[in-house]
Amino acid sequence: MVAQQLATSRPGRIAKLVLAETAFSTQSSLWERVQTWIAISFMKVIPQSMLVTLSARQYGRIHPGVALFIKQEMGRYDRETAIRVMRAALDFDGKRLLGNIMSPTLVLVGEKNRQTHSQAREMARRILNAHFVIIPAAHHLLNIDNPEAFNRAVLEFLTSR
Repeated sequence: MVAQQLATSRPGRIAKLVLAETAFSTQSSLWERVQTWIAISFMKVIPQSMLVTLSARQYGRIHPGVALFIKQEMGRYDRETAIRVMRAALDFDGKRLLGNIMSPTLVLVGEKNRQTHSQAREMARRILNAHFVIIPAAHHLLNIDNPEAFNRAVLEFLTSR
């Protein structure tokens, strides 16, 4: 989401853009707004340790290193920081920005994280020079779940004309 903002506010500084497992909004449909409201409400009432455990379990199904990474990184946050971090992502609305991204863009999603596929496809349609790739055998942290496929896709994109 930060990269989307940067690509539109400083286009001359971005030669190529890689958007991996991201979204332009979590509020673009009624169902997404409901899910966002539930997620924020849930985060406000559960302990941080439980949020860390649930997140590690959700995203660490494919590669045990993902669960460990999530536990280490999210474990550093206190509950209020975790809520602020999630609110920043959940409140972002960059749909209007997509048409202003002029850099060649690679949009990546993990095969197993189906919830991001429709927005990623829409990003690839709205961004003038975008290419959409599904990384097989990967979930949300696709660079850890399948680093070979992720690295190959990114390197091919970065070295292409």
